[in-house]
Amino acid sequence: MSSFNIRIAKPQFGMIQPYLSYILTDKIQNTLIIGPPQSGKTTLLRDLANYCATSTSTRSSYKTAIVDERSEICASINGVPQHLLGSRIDVLDRCPKAEGMMMFIRSMSPELIIVDEIGSQKDVEAIDEVIHAGVQLVCTVHGRSFAEISERPTIKNIIKNKIFQRFMVLSNQTTVGEVIEILDEEGQSLYRSRVMIK
Repeated sequence: MSSFNIRIAKPQFGMIQPYLSYILTDKIQNTLIIGPPQSGKTTLLRDLANYCATSTSTRSSYKTAIVDERSEICASINGVPQHLLGSRIDVLDRCPKAEGMMMFIRSMSPELIIVDEIGSQKDVEAIDEVIHAGVQLVCTVHGRSFAEISERPTIKNIIKNKIFQRFMVLSNQTTVGEVIEILDEEGQSLYRSRVMIK
């Protein structure tokens, strides 16, 4: 028996807007988006990337770098992103996350790096390099709660060392990309959806 899974990337613009005041202060906060499969982590991440990389009359854009290891964030075809509107986005398509983060740090002087689904020890080591290089970071991780990922060996030290200032928790029992809770670096709740998922 064999099977395969086809994922079709669909952009949804404006998803990040209700939560911007929690993650964007004087600068974007280092943020970890937590959620189980099909909760909209990547969709929310894509919308945030477009927002940050687009300037308006009232704010400047970020030099945004995306390491898209599985071509899911940008839906690139032959290296050309299909779902990005931001004018200041650079993409490394089909590049391992840890290597891609280091390549951006060394050669592209990004202000913000975005990656999907961290988890390996190499990812954690690269994240440490990104933070110590003075670059902001937003990424996702599989999990159902802050408490759950806090027990994961590769993630535990990141939380202990307060690498991330914000944790956004999603659920696959609500609307895709809907944030049910936002926590600060201490794990204290800053925002809760009216309907918290048990």
